[in-house]
Amino acid sequence: MKGGLPTVICSCLLFVCLGCHSSVESYLRTSQVRIRTGDYSGAIRTLLKARSFMETNQLVWHELGVAYHLAGDVSNAVYAYRKAISLNPEVVETRLNLGFLYLTLRQADLAKREFTSCVHLRDSEARAWLGLGYASLLLRETSNAERAFVEAIRLRTNYARAWNGWAIVQIQRGKYAEAARGFERAYESDPKYAPALLNYGILALYHLENYPLALEKFNSYLQLNPNRPDTDHVRLIVQDLENRLKTVGKP
Repeated sequence: MKGGLPTVICSCLLFVCLGCHSSVESYLRTSQVRIRTGDYSGAIRTLLKARSFMETNQLVWHELGVAYHLAGDVSNAVYAYRKAISLNPEVVETRLNLGFLYLTLRQADLAKREFTSCVHLRDSEARAWLGLGYASLLLRETSNAERAFVEAIRLRTNYARAWNGWAIVQIQRGKYAEAARGFERAYESDPKYAPALLNYGILALYHLENYPLALEKFNSYLQLNPNRPDTDHVRLIVQDLENRLKTVGKP
């Protein structure tokens, strides 16, 4: 079952940069504009200049982590986030970013540590519960995962990623009808969230053995044109299902 691991990268520039050197504040604002326009290398250069003014500024290190993260420079992103956390351990956004980065690296134990810190610091943060749920899934801690997803859904009812995770837990428990309901809720919450459609198709094919439903979900998934490595494999499954259903329909 595909987890559909979420990627949530948070910028701290929503916070007022009080007490910053005027040049640093200017660099921070410039870097945010560059990040928004996809100029990650330019943002990194700008933030390195800002760092030269204030080596111990948590916000500079956080934004540098964001820029490296989006640029795909994992090692530098981890270093920058960890440096930011060492300067101020209570900034939830930094821990969230590091946790989701660890998730993409499948380093579930490290991800769980960051998300656990997040929920202790801010238990109303749905994204932290979401991340904790997926980290627990990777660690095969089914009960912990379910509790985390339920809390994320309680905080944000129409949370497609949380419904997707909750549905995966139900599959692991053998509750396939409940899993189908979870994937339906994920689709209702966000019709463009591809992982839930893919997972629903897998559920319908291998557990419900409902081939028309599986074909419908896989086709819906492909219509979203997801840039995922499994897309070609899904197309092959669709072709096989179409052929199978044609054969069944023949007299």
